[in-house]
Amino acid sequence: MAPSTTYHYCTEAIGAATTLGNDQQFTTTSSGGSTVAFTQSVATAADNGFAGSGTFDNTDSWYEVGQPYSAWFRFTGITIPAGATIIAAHLVTIEGQWDSGTSLTISADNSQNPAAPTSQSDLASKTRTSAGVAWTSGSSDYQWHNSPDFTSVIQQLVNSFTYNNGVIQILVDNNNSASGAEAVGNTFEDTGYAPELYIQYQTSGGSSTTPQAVNTSAASSVGSSTVTLNGSLTGLGSAASATVSFEYGTTTNYGNTATGSPSSLSSTGTFTANLTGLAPSTTYHYCTEEVGAATTFGNDQQFTTISSGSSTVAFTQSVATAADNGLAGSGIFDNSDTWYEVGTAL
Repeated sequence: MAPSTTYHYCTEAIGAATTLGNDQQFTTTSSGGSTVAFTQSVATAADNGFAGSGTFDNTDSWYEVGQPYSAWFRFTGITIPAGATIIAAHLVTIEGQWDSGTSLTISADNSQNPAAPTSQSDLASKTRTSAGVAWTSGSSDYQWHNSPDFTSVIQQLVNSFTYNNGVIQILVDNNNSASGAEAVGNTFEDTGYAPELYIQYQTSGGSSTTPQAVNTSAASSVGSSTVTLNGSLTGLGSAASATVSFEYGTTTNYGNTATGSPSSLSSTGTFTANLTGLAPSTTYHYCTEEVGAATTFGNDQQFTTISSGSSTVAFTQSVATAADNGLAGSGIFDNSDTWYEVGTAL
């Protein structure tokens, strides 16, 4: 195929008759360029949520968007080189409900390193990109699904701002949905199901590389004076290896450094640091740091040490039998299906 050329294609089925599928298209990259793709997850509870009609919610394990709500999805640690051509971009979310008549618009916060909204009015006041994409169909099967492609939205951001461990905040707004029509999906608070941002871009030349990036994970083994910090190296950029560590302290100014274990990585992977001598009943902030071809910091996380002399216990218990979960309402009693329903209809 020719480089830098747009091609159209469709499917064809020949049976009792000949049927053609819908048209799609793709564009080949330019000769000598490289293509990079990455996926970034929402990293904290405040980085996703919804607001509307007097409601502001960034703590529940789901989002609602449609009539009358808008939602936001904030992604940190984004690195895209200046001059890159965006090839593909979409959200990846668990879709649990999509009502008929739901009509949405996907855009982005048109600013450098935007902060997460703190109120309904703050969300409404965010400056949206002029580029936007309609989202008018979805699923209700509690499976992972891609949103419509919004390449034009990300391209506008990349043309306007620099992204070296930066922030992209996707905004999904109600666009004249029918009364009561909305979409519902999972958020960061539902462990393992945080919304994701997928971006694929093309550089003007050179070899294909994964952007230099680190991610800060939740702390573990939190005691009254000890903790284990966890992080991962997700991209080396142009460097052959990188040293990794953690910055930590009682504010986001940090002020202390802990060497990672291992302290150097030549490929993507995880690393940890065991801290001692911490004050009990104290909240600490921490983030990962990578030093390779450049210095890159991961997202901020926090933990709170337990009080001196106390202990922390956590456990998870699953429903054990079919009869132990189900639904009932409007004359229906169901404890045998593979789903439950709850709401005003039942």
